[in-house]
Amino acid sequence: MTEARVAGGSVNKFLEESFIEHLYRVSRQKLGLASFDISNFKASPLRRSKSGRKFVIEYTLSLADRNRHHLTLSLIGKGRPEVTYRRTYALMDELWREGFDGRDDLRIVRPLAYLAPSRLLLTAKADGMNLKDLLLSNDPSASFYVGLAGRWLSKLHRANVKSAKWRPIVEEEETLNKWALRLGSLHPSCSTKVKLLSRHILETERSTSKCSALIHGDFHPSNIFVNGRSMTVIDFDASRFFEPAQDLGYFLAHLAKAIRRYHLPFDGRSLRENFLDGYAPEDREVFDRIGCYEARTHLQHLHYVYWTFGRELNAEEFEYWLDTAEASLRRGN
Repeated sequence: MTEARVAGGSVNKFLEESFIEHLYRVSRQKLGLASFDISNFKASPLRRSKSGRKFVIEYTLSLADRNRHHLTLSLIGKGRPEVTYRRTYALMDELWREGFDGRDDLRIVRPLAYLAPSRLLLTAKADGMNLKDLLLSNDPSASFYVGLAGRWLSKLHRANVKSAKWRPIVEEEETLNKWALRLGSLHPSCSTKVKLLSRHILETERSTSKCSALIHGDFHPSNIFVNGRSMTVIDFDASRFFEPAQDLGYFLAHLAKAIRRYHLPFDGRSLRENFLDGYAPEDREVFDRIGCYEARTHLQHLHYVYWTFGRELNAEEFEYWLDTAEASLRRGN
């Protein structure tokens, strides 16, 4: 049996043969593979922090039964010692049972287990191609899938689940005030503009704080996989009960960012219309609040790039996204 190792970091134990055999044992019954055993495996870290404490690992298992039937199984393990994924697993399991299990074309990646002692979330691997990669390949079918993403999100926002937590408005205030303070310190000449944007976003959020649904919280093309006419969504770490317009604005802001960054040939306005037509809410007032969350996402993007990631300040790019955020707030939808 192949042994997989990487140097340094606490991720090593998750790559060892004994651990991989354990995670297969806890998931084989759910997958209907009780008669199959591991004949070989490969463990590949897909993402890993410098410390090795935060990681995503793909496990590719070669399986065989006594009748010499062979198949390959791909699993995804996600770990972060300071985060408990128990609630995330419970939510995904509830969504799976509430109709996101593939009974139609709008699904989530299959949750398999939460390994409490290791704090590891185990899921199946999503089928198909990442929507971001499809956009980057300039594939014209991306327009259809952007509309399908709107349909998927509409289904999520109508889901009747109980496992998610609420996002208190006080947490949102702390987050936006922190972003404003840090971004202002990075680009002092824009400090007043950043504070005003943050204040206007919070005013809108406070006025709609009773509008809530289950949101994904990180709904962007990299977390969406497409295969034929089906769509599978991953990464529910940020899911909670909050304003549904946040998911809409977040996706559209990421779409705009990708079109600008990668010089994509798509018509941004047309993609936007496809997405919103796919969403088709019962209460169209949610569209009036999209601009607020597009603006919020642009501030979040600037904070991530220039504060968290530490990229050298590009004043022109910084100011472009501030202006875009300001325009989004004025526009609403």
